[in-house]
Amino acid sequence: MRLLRNRGLLRGAALYRQKFSLAKQAGLLPMRQRTIAMLVQQGPETSLFLSGIERELIQAGYTMDLIFMPRHGVKALGDWARINIAPGRYAAWALCSVPRVVQQRAVEARLPALVLGSCFPGIRLPELDVDYRAVCRHATQYLLRLGRRNIVLVTPRRACAGDRLGEQGFKEIIASAPAKKIGTDILYYDYTPASLQPLLDRFLHRRRPPLAFLVAKPAMAMMLVSNLLRRGLNIPDQAAVIARDYDPLFAWHDPPIACYVADMHLFARRSARALLHLAEAGRLDVPLSPLIPRLVCGGTLPHSPRRPGSQKGP
Repeated sequence: MRLLRNRGLLRGAALYRQKFSLAKQAGLLPMRQRTIAMLVQQGPETSLFLSGIERELIQAGYTMDLIFMPRHGVKALGDWARINIAPGRYAAWALCSVPRVVQQRAVEARLPALVLGSCFPGIRLPELDVDYRAVCRHATQYLLRLGRRNIVLVTPRRACAGDRLGEQGFKEIIASAPAKKIGTDILYYDYTPASLQPLLDRFLHRRRPPLAFLVAKPAMAMMLVSNLLRRGLNIPDQAAVIARDYDPLFAWHDPPIACYVADMHLFARRSARALLHLAEAGRLDVPLSPLIPRLVCGGTLPHSPRRPGSQKGP
């Protein structure tokens, strides 16, 4: 990343702040009419579709500035957003799985912005995301049809809006199931390896331990499967695992991890088209429909007795 920045091929937030400061001193703040800002949190998940979006933008004659958001607390992040997120700097903004305070800043500044993810309640911005509510509803129903009655949803404590929607879908299916026949819980983790061990100890030493896990975020899914195997559990007979998200490494894991796979090439094309429309028209009049992924049954999930093999998405 440092080499790319030195060669002028990647423009981060610090570099842009330096250019903006010089332009402000000179009394000149040009509108970047052919540049779209991509505001992201640092993480491996974003790399799966950013290159596809940038390719589509370049073909349309635009460039993309990649801005990495700092990992601050809510107050400090709000201060950072007020300084760095302002109208007139870019033709359009893409907000990739950003916290509520950043979404709120985009609303206050009336930016032509697209949330690549889901909006938090009360935030009115165009959004494009995987339908995590539908995914978690489908996954929970699938596990119940397999006869699994003790199901745990594993999800981040500091969640994005899509994580909360997935939790909502999980709760909806559980609420509609016969209460006496199932036992469910939600395991909130801090996204660190150290946070998983004590949580699993508490869950697995119950009188009725979990028979199935639905896991948000690829890294945690791999950590969970490895941890269960290390404890001597047979997967999927004693414990079934479904990853809510996809990672290419799942196919190389032993056993391969069952997961939901969305068409990220389609996601990139739809994102780029929406951003280009925002850049040229300033707004999106038609809501964007979310992506519906498909379930790929790996070695961590027994095949449905009713329908062997891969299962289509919700």
